[in-house]
Amino acid sequence: MGAGMTAGRRMEELARVLEGRRSLLVLTHTNPDPDAIAAGVGLGHLVREALGLEAAFAYEGDIYRAENKAMVALLGLPVLPMARIRPQDFEGFALVDSQPGFGNTVLPGGLVPLVVIDHHVSPEAAGPPALFEDIRTDAGATSTLIADYLRQAGVDLPAELATALFYGIRTDTADFSRGMSDLDEQARSFLGPLVDRSLLH
Repeated sequence: MGAGMTAGRRMEELARVLEGRRSLLVLTHTNPDPDAIAAGVGLGHLVREALGLEAAFAYEGDIYRAENKAMVALLGLPVLPMARIRPQDFEGFALVDSQPGFGNTVLPGGLVPLVVIDHHVSPEAAGPPALFEDIRTDAGATSTLIADYLRQAGVDLPAELATALFYGIRTDTADFSRGMSDLDEQARSFLGPLVDRSLLH
């Protein structure tokens, strides 16, 4: 699933997989970077606003770099250390900017995620597939893929989240100079007018 599917069809399939569930825990790789943080928060916002689920984004490890800490603090992003989350309180979980089988990804209790959204090449030993997988290696950032879902769903996008997604793409593409695809350019154009430039600076 992914490259050969239209944006609208992806959103429909995501909604089908999550139908009947009331809550989703979004996870990423250990020690998340700006792209992982923005994508995780963005997916949580998407499922809350478009599908009516409760959602939380949590991470293992720490947020290390000063600029990454500043991103979370200045934008007020709802990110939680995994130690403050009870996975059993959620009816499913998703993985963004990573995939099962990656060495830097810890999944609670060996559970298989319902949803995987990522832009990295899949590992050789990934385990059972998720019910919904969107792996697009031509995208420069996972934030690009999440921006595509948000644009397709037409949900309100707060300036803080738009800024986070924009910054996630910017950092993963070396200031929009490396690995940029048409989809990255579309996300940049979509998010640009919504960004809080003072917070981005």
